[in-house]
Formats: sequence, C-alpha cells, structure tokens
Amino acid sequence: FFRHPPAMATQRRYLGSPSLEEVNSWVAEGVDELTVQYPKEASATDLQALNALSASSVLTTCTVVLDGCEVGPEGARVLGGLGGIPSLRILRLYMDGNQIGPQGAQDLVEGLVQGGLTELDLILDRNALGAAGAQWLAQLRCASTLQMLTLHMFGNDLGDQGLAHLAALQQLPQLRRLVLTLDGNEITAAGAYPLAQFWDCPELRSLTINLAQNEMQDAGCSHLAHLGKHQQLQELALTMDGNAITAGGAKMLSHFRTMGSLRTLTLNLGGNNVQAAGAHWLSRIRELPELQVLSLNLDLNDIGAEGAQALSTLKDCRNLTELTLNVHGNSIGPEGACHLSALSTAPSLTDLTLNLDGNGITNAGVAHLVAFAEAPMLERLCLNLGMNQLGDEGATQLVQLSTSERLTTLSLNLYANKFSDEGAQALLQFKTASAINDLTITLKGNNLTAAGVGHLQKLMVAKPNTKILVDPVAQTFRPHP
Repeated sequence: FFRHPPAMATQRRYLGSPSLEEVNSWVAEGVDELTVQYPKEASATDLQALNALSASSVLTTCTVVLDGCEVGPEGARVLGGLGGIPSLRILRLYMDGNQIGPQGAQDLVEGLVQGGLTELDLILDRNALGAAGAQWLAQLRCASTLQMLTLHMFGNDLGDQGLAHLAALQQLPQLRRLVLTLDGNEITAAGAYPLAQFWDCPELRSLTINLAQNEMQDAGCSHLAHLGKHQQLQELALTMDGNAITAGGAKMLSHFRTMGSLRTLTLNLGGNNVQAAGAHWLSRIRELPELQVLSLNLDLNDIGAEGAQALSTLKDCRNLTELTLNVHGNSIGPEGACHLSALSTAPSLTDLTLNLDGNGITNAGVAHLVAFAEAPMLERLCLNLGMNQLGDEGATQLVQLSTSERLTTLSLNLYANKFSDEGAQALLQFKTASAINDLTITLKGNNLTAAGVGHLQKLMVAKPNTKILVDPVAQTFRPHP
C-alpha cells in the first residue's frame, strides 16, 4: 500500500483514512480500480469521504477493508451507497467484527441492490446479525445483475431461521457462483433443508457452503444430499467438520455421485465419526463421470485400515487429475498405508497430497508408499507422514522416490518420527533425482545432530531448489553461496 501512488496509474491502493480531497482526486484522475484499507481505529465518520465516489463514471472494482473497525450501522449505510456508483461491477467489503447488526445489514443491502454489480463479496463475520440480519441479506436477491456472491457470516447466531431466509438467494436470476460461510451459527438439520433448495438454481455452476461446528448430524446430510439433483453444477465444496456425522450421513453425501457435470468436489468432514463404513460410501464418489479434482478430509474419523482400503478405490476415477486425501489420526497403520499405495495406479492422476500423520505407520508401511515412483502420470506428490513410527530404514525406503522419471515436485513431512543422522545421510541420495526440481523435507522433532544437518546441507548444495526444515526453532537451511 502507498499513500500517494503515481499520477498516471488507474489503480489505487491506499492505507489509511482518505480525505474528501483525496477521494475527489481519484475521481478526477479516472481511477478504475480502488483498494482502501482503513486503520482499526476508523469510525463511520471516516467513511463519509467515500460518498464522493458516486461521481465516478469509470470505477469498476472497489475493495474496502474494515476488519475490526466497529463502524456500526452508520458505516454500513455509507458502504451501501457504493452500490449506486453507475460503473461499479465488482465490490468487496471486509467488515469482520464491525457490529453492524440487523439495522446495518438493512442499510447496506438497500444501497447495494441499486446498482449493476456483477460480483459482490461481503465478509461479515462476528457482526451480531442474527436471523433478522440474514433476512435483510436475503434481499440481495433483488440485485438482478449479480453473478458471483460471497457471504462470510461466521459467529452471527443466524440459527435455522436465518438459513430459511438466505435460501431466497436462489431467486437471483444470473447467479453462477455462491459462497456461504456459516460456521459457528447454531444451525441444525432443519437449517440444512432450505440450503438444499439451491439445487433448483439453474444458472449456478459453483457452490461453496461452510457449516463447520454446527449441529447437522446425519439428518442434515440427508437434506444436503438433494444438492445432487443439480445436473449443471461443476464445482461443489461442502465443509461439515465437527457435526456428529456417522456412516449414515456419509451414505447420504455419496449421492453426489449422480451429478453428471461435477468436475471439482471438496468434502471436509473432519472430527466426525464416519468410520470404515462411511469411508466405503464416500469412496463411491469415484463414479462421478467428469470428476477431475477431489479434496476429501476425513481426519479423526476412526476409519482404520479397512476405511483406507475403501478409499484406495478412488484410483478407479478415470478422469481424476488432482487428489487431496486427509486421513490424519485414523489408525490406518502399515496395512492402511499399503492399501493407499494403490492410488499409484490411477491412470490420470498428476497431483497427489496424502496427509497420513498420526496413523501408527511403520517402516514397513512406507515401503509400500514408494510405489508412487512408478505412477504413470504423477508429477507432484506431497506426503505428510508426521507423528508416525518411522526410523532410518524408512528414510532408505523413501529415497526410492528419487527414481521417478515424472515427479518434478516432492514434499515429505517427516516431523516427530525417529530419524537419526543415519536417516539424514540416507536422504542425501535425493541428489540423484534427475526429474525432481522442487524438493521439501521437514524433519523437525527427530533426533538429528549437527552431523545430520551437515548431510542435509550437502543435499541442498547438490539440489539448490531444496528446502529442509529441522530443529531448533524450525530453521530453514539453505546452501552457502
């Protein structure tokens, strides 16, 4: 950010509370893209100068950052007026913790719907909105030109009634992308039902809903499964961490496999209790005919080796190119690692991230994971094996990944295992990896001495694009000039 940008620029980034004279100068200069970040002590009065932007005929993109400023309803009224700028198409308002309440939501929305916005981001976390505030935000359905809408509303006590109001946003005639962040709002399964009605939003192509730390349970999953009726949706992201979901809920969510156009799917179900049976149901996502990118988070779900075996069948998803699989803390053990090594046979997979930390995996389990060196299309591999039971023999196994002729990027997170200087010396063999040009190895929380660090420094000299993280204080070692 700079206070006085070059005179010929049509973009401005301003840090502070601009004066009326400064705002008028931006209008006169024909600024078409503006970002203003206010200090935390800013008040509603400091926003008044922004009213002068209404005279602009060229401003198309505006971002206002007010996180933690507490401008209240009066400030929200000023910001709503930005919607009346004739040329404005993209507006982003960051208003975390501003205490605008229902009145502020009303004043904000009544102004925003007056213009021709096509993209709107409202970051309204911790604003005491309640169900009444959600009812006013639902009036954004009157913004007939809106195509992309993001609403962040963490910690606003919306409840089920608030969700019932927000469901009216499906009436937006041109809506193509919708992001709703609703975590921590005391929402139950009853609140999930109106959200499922977005399946009937015909122009919608991308939908993201964050319901973490609510009270969905399996009944909420049953309602949300109706989103699977949307046959034009191409991207779906659903976060339901910490919602007491069991295998029954996972079975309901597996109905997404019927979505014929879905290309990108993210399911975050950490801290639930789907167990092996739930992993089995979720693995049926492989039946999605057009799926290319999948992120599945099942940390702390007690899936065990049996669940890992079920998830290994994701290799049969024929068009899948990117996979992120998080099974942290699931006690999959060496047997589970062996099962997951079958992902190395996925025919189209180019990018794989496996979070296997805290699973009781031994050197024997790692011996199976080196199968990824033979993966037919894999170019980028990230293996998180922290907090397992790996020793120096495991390091000897892992260096076999250096024989891959396709891998160009490799990240190995080996923190809190049992590696010694001998293991560090074994990892030095990565210097022979001809294809790998981006290598990261994390060894914090192991038993390395200065001698072990010396081996790793030699590796960094041999391969300059290598990063090694070791104790103490997570120091990053780079080769000497």
